[in-house]
This record gives sequence, C-alpha cells and structure tokens, in this order.
Amino acid sequence: MLLTDPGTGDIAAPLQPLFDTLMASERPQTTICWLRRPPGIGPRLLRAMVLGKMEISHAAFEALLSDRAHNYLRDLLAAVGVLPPYEPAIARMTPWLDSKLTALPAEEARLVNRFARWRVLRRLRGHAERGELTKAMIDRGRAEITEAIRFLNWARHHGETIDTVSQGMLDRYFHTHPSKIDTLCARS
Repeated sequence: MLLTDPGTGDIAAPLQPLFDTLMASERPQTTICWLRRPPGIGPRLLRAMVLGKMEISHAAFEALLSDRAHNYLRDLLAAVGVLPPYEPAIARMTPWLDSKLTALPAEEARLVNRFARWRVLRRLRGHAERGELTKAMIDRGRAEITEAIRFLNWARHHGETIDTVSQGMLDRYFHTHPSKIDTLCARS
C-alpha cells in the first residue's frame, strides 16, 4: 500500500527500485521496523511521493528539515538509484550555512555566503568529484566559514567592516588569535 499508485494499483514506477531493494533484503524485519518506527517520517514522505504531493528530488529534500530520518530516506533513495548520486556531507552543509547566515547582519551574510559557496563549497565539490573528499576536509570547510564569521564579528565589535579593517587591525586580530591564521588565510 505504501508504494502503490492508487490509480493503477501497481508500485509507483519511480519508486520501483526502492521496492525491489526492500523486498530483496536479507532481513525483512529491519525494513518492517524502519517503516513502523515513530514518528514515521519515511513512510509519510514516501506516500507523499507516490501521491504526487512531494517531488522526488534532492531539491525537495533540501527544503525539508535536515535530521536523521530525512537524511536516511534521502541517502536510501540515492543508494538504490531513485535519486541521482550526491555527496551527503556537502549537501548537509547548506542548511548549516543558512542557519549561520540568518544570525548575521545582511552585508556580512552576503559576504560569508559568497565566500562559503564560491570558495569553500566549490573546493569541497572538486574534491568530491575526484573521489578525494574526507571528513577532515568537511570539518576544515566548516571551520573556515565559522572563523570568517568570527573575524567579521570581531571587526564589527571594533567598529570596522571588511572594507575598513586596516593591516594593523588584522595584525592585532592574528596576534590575539594566533591559531586562526591558517584558517583565515587563503589556500587552494
């Protein structure tokens, strides 16, 4: 019933690979437990997909809460070929970044957003495409974004913006935050 198209009575065609995988499972009780486990997010989303109330796409998942239940279903759908392959660690940085940006003044948010998307995320995607992406690289990317935000907050606290910070102020920041030099300095 869960994956059945009400119009045809058959398994919804886009979700057939998921059905086949679940049916071929060596431990069907695991599948049954997953489908019955509260709060039932997986079954609800799958039913919404069958009924056409939710698009079967990465974009649809990006609009949802990024928690364990949603991420599990998205990863499962990608693993069985319902969704195209993607890099979960990079995809999950987007909601994290958005939450960081909402706490910033508008101009700083625009600046950090550009830095994060064009410098950090682009570099991480390049590593992923070459099969070189590691957790340490993801952690480093988050640290770079976090440190950029911290630096902008420090500058604002001292009455400066990125456009008005002098070399002396930058030296002062690095003198009081010596462990941050490598994080803030540009690398390829």
